[in-house]
Amino acid sequence: MELMIDFSQHLPKHMIPPYRKMVSLLTQTVPEFTRGSAMLTQGRNGQFHLKVYDKIKGNQLLGRKIDYFPEEGKNHMIPILIQENKPSQRYKNPKNITMVGFDRYPANQIENAQLDDILKHHGLIINRTEDIYSEVFLTGKKKVRMDLCNGSEIPRNLHIEFTNQDGYKRSATIRTYYYDQPYFCNRCSLTHVTKCPKLLEDQEIKVRMNEQKKDKQQITMVGDSNFRCINENSIMASVTSITGGKIGHICNQINYVDVSKSSNIVLSSGQNCLNDADTFSKDDWEKKTNAEIDRYEKLAKKLKNEGKNVFILGIPPTPITQMSKETTSARTWINKKLSQISQRSMQEKKNTGKGIISYICEEDGNYNETTDFTDERHLSELAVNRMLSTLNNILPNGQKLYDPSLTDKPTGKPYRACYGTYPVGCQVCTSVGHNELTCSYVVGNKRNLSTGSESDSKKTKK
Repeated sequence: MELMIDFSQHLPKHMIPPYRKMVSLLTQTVPEFTRGSAMLTQGRNGQFHLKVYDKIKGNQLLGRKIDYFPEEGKNHMIPILIQENKPSQRYKNPKNITMVGFDRYPANQIENAQLDDILKHHGLIINRTEDIYSEVFLTGKKKVRMDLCNGSEIPRNLHIEFTNQDGYKRSATIRTYYYDQPYFCNRCSLTHVTKCPKLLEDQEIKVRMNEQKKDKQQITMVGDSNFRCINENSIMASVTSITGGKIGHICNQINYVDVSKSSNIVLSSGQNCLNDADTFSKDDWEKKTNAEIDRYEKLAKKLKNEGKNVFILGIPPTPITQMSKETTSARTWINKKLSQISQRSMQEKKNTGKGIISYICEEDGNYNETTDFTDERHLSELAVNRMLSTLNNILPNGQKLYDPSLTDKPTGKPYRACYGTYPVGCQVCTSVGHNELTCSYVVGNKRNLSTGSESDSKKTKK
């Protein structure tokens, strides 16, 4: 007679007892076995199988409970039922499904049982939903094994709605992944199972372009999210776009960018320094921003002394910079400070390197509000194309951005063809080694959320 003890219905994987402990639990709970009259084996996913050769003893065990204390020294007890082992079932379309996005609100509020109830619409649940751990820490991922026998696939972006004991109704979108999962491709507007052919083609083009650029490329561009739509496959440069990056974050990022083969370094930053210009006092804001600009100047001089040409781009008049008197004044103040870096460099009597430091900023009148901005923070493709053309005209001969062998468009969808990353360092003062929760500048100051931050969704009472 075959019996089963299933811990997976009650406990996560890391709390399931090992084989030796299971032996002790059984010998304390069930009547004494004659040696060789039963066999205990450990199955997958927290299941133990007990094969009893004496049918009478097997019937005595059926339905009995094992009192299991998951944590030593605590009184929390879980009764585990000894049940009959059902014969293996043939499944039509079994899938191991991974779900991500449970590290963010409100998806982190859903219970595994609620998720099972949602997934039941797509088929039979073989192994219930459980959290995925890294050692003892949650990873924000869950897994479940299902038989998708209802003929419907689970969407890659799965919208869920649930109500917890507090009575609030919440909704969230999570990502699901499993082998041979159909998904809608935004790149070519078709449904695929494997990788998009257009994506594979673009990857081949990028490899080919990089080979063509390997010996010619002498330009590195590092900036904030206004670089996000630059297509580095179409210009002789490597492009790094830092979402929410301030001046100090650009200085930090240079340590992670290989500029050894580049003769020209283009740096764009400063707009995100205005995020808290109207929440900090003027003296505090200028003090911390001035510290970043000092680092910026030291970095530019270091690169110049290595023989590199450094091009510092000013802050464009995006709508976010015109929101208040404080931000407008702060933008003017930063641009003036950045231009002074270039002026001091030209006035230096000692010029240890062969490079230059140049400040580039278009007049505000050159910008058209209706065509040059996609939103309150970002330049449009048209404005970025104009910026690239300006740079191309200023760069030395033989080291231009445009090359006849590169036929792609200079700009495209955001982050599609450049290296996109997030700031290295504190979001307030850009220092490395602490964050805004422990930043000395935040004490006594209320600040706005940084670029790219997401506030908690509003709760709606059911």
